[in-house]
Amino acid sequence: MSHIWPTAHTVTTYYKVEVNTDKVKPDKQHRDYRWINRMEDGLHPYLVEMIENSGLFRE
Repeated sequence: MSHIWPTAHTVTTYYKVEVNTDKVKPDKQHRDYRWINRMEDGLHPYLVEMIENSGLFRE
């Protein structure tokens, strides 16, 4: 995903991963995280766009 702003250009890489356990935990580089199983109100617009593009919660 690429975003062009008036003062910056950002490139974001994201992955859709399926796991078979609930013991997955990000390391200390990731201080804010949570598991979700549906689109929630209040998610960051970039995250919403990534989820929509991945088709993660399509019915």
